[in-house]
Amino acid sequence: MITDWEIQGILDEIKRRECKTVVLQLPEGLKREAVHVAKELEEKGDVQVVVSADPCYGACDLVSFKGDLLVHFGHAPLPCLSDEDILFVELSSELDVFPLLEKALPKLKESVAITAAIQYVPTLSHAKQFLEKNGIKVHLGEGDSRIAYPGQVLGCNFSAPRAVSEDVEQILHIGEGNFHPLGIALATGKEVLIVDPEKNEVRDISELKETILRQRHAIISKLESATTFGILVSSKIGQKRFGLAARIKDMVEKEGKKAVLFLLDNIDPDYLLGYDVDAFISVACPRIAIDDFAVHKRPIVTSIEAEIGLGARKWEDYAFDEIPGPECEI
Repeated sequence: MITDWEIQGILDEIKRRECKTVVLQLPEGLKREAVHVAKELEEKGDVQVVVSADPCYGACDLVSFKGDLLVHFGHAPLPCLSDEDILFVELSSELDVFPLLEKALPKLKESVAITAAIQYVPTLSHAKQFLEKNGIKVHLGEGDSRIAYPGQVLGCNFSAPRAVSEDVEQILHIGEGNFHPLGIALATGKEVLIVDPEKNEVRDISELKETILRQRHAIISKLESATTFGILVSSKIGQKRFGLAARIKDMVEKEGKKAVLFLLDNIDPDYLLGYDVDAFISVACPRIAIDDFAVHKRPIVTSIEAEIGLGARKWEDYAFDEIPGPECEI
């Protein structure tokens, strides 16, 4: 929920910058608050407010029209893509994680790394103290230039847990859903335990990880019969990997197959239906290939999975397709 205190912080920034036009960008779960926030800012800040109605998937997905100030809710900034015309309003969860941490204690090993999605990052230091008081050795990894806080993970970057993975036996993730912990498990090879305040449960990711790997193996195997590939490049500022796309295109063509680059903002399956392509390789957000594979009519894989399918990498070397900080392209 967006509080009066946070609205006042935005108003203070509007006054300091002498803004005339402000753009609001909110993720799906906060869009119900857009009208209220817009009217508060207009009435108290004497500005014209424009609400971006396009989907918003993260700090990598910034609207091109920023007005005098873009106010982006619900995500931390990507340090590698700093922009002084953007105000990030991060928002923390109000759910109490400590009863679940206590419940997780019997399942924890002696040495763990702790991670969190952005809305639970403020709890990490307190969670570390709590676990250490209970005899657990706790590590908080420093991420690369795509990561704003120690222990923070994104759906496309797990550099923080990877930085300490050799020092721990297990990773404890605080957050909702399975995609982040699945990515951590694939990126580090470690056992991952999830503290999920939304579902009020502690669970292990191991079984789901094996299910997903079987699904990915089945999809990758379909690349062998494909002769024409579409390489999907996102125009979103934090996902534009043209250099990687060019390298993958070269790899495909060296195998005697055809490859064409496709540029999209939102990679929607309906936008891809009319093309004479056997399979797609996405170099954009990894969720597109892994979370959304079932809605695509043709096989869709990540760049690393394409390497496996085309014989440039062994299946034993399967890895999660992360977007590192140094790969940010503006």
